[in-house]
Order: sequence, then C-alpha cells, then structure tokens
Amino acid sequence: MNVSVPLMRFQARAISWQPTIVPLFEHLAGRFAAKEAVWKAVGEPKLLHRDIQVRNRSNGKPEVIFPKRFARLARRVTISLSHGREYAVAMAIFDGANK
Repeated sequence: MNVSVPLMRFQARAISWQPTIVPLFEHLAGRFAAKEAVWKAVGEPKLLHRDIQVRNRSNGKPEVIFPKRFARLARRVTISLSHGREYAVAMAIFDGANK
C-alpha cells in the first residue's frame, strides 16, 4: 500500500504522532473526523477542511487551530475525538453567539 498518497492531504503537524501509542491511520482518521465535525458545526461557507488544524495541547486535550482570517472562531470551538481499530468519531461544539 502506498502510504504517501493519503498522507499528502494532511499537514506535517497532523502526521507527527507517537507510533507506540496509536497506529498512524487511527490517528489520521480521528483527526479527519474532528475536522469534519468542526467544519459542520461552524458552518462558515469560506472555511475549508485544509484551514482546520487539530492538534493536542501539552495536557493531551485536542484543540482546533484556524488560519488568521478565521482566528475569531478558535475560542468558540470545543472538540472531542476518539478512535479505535475500525472507527473514528468526533464531536465539535460551536458557541455561535456573537462575542
């Protein structure tokens, strides 16, 4: 299997994972599920999947990073994700109130 083709869609930071903790494709599936959940929750027509980055804070909690033009959204999104050998799920909560 050529791994490089599916990996081209992920930024280098998204691929930096610990292979002893979780297999690569489980990690990427969880990240993709999180991006999809954020994209749907936010509902911003100009927001693209590639604009959404999901990474872990030092305490392990996932966080969403947006480009500067969408920075106003960053503090309004909370995510949770989980993955196993066959499934990945994510939930995003967007506080849509104008702040």
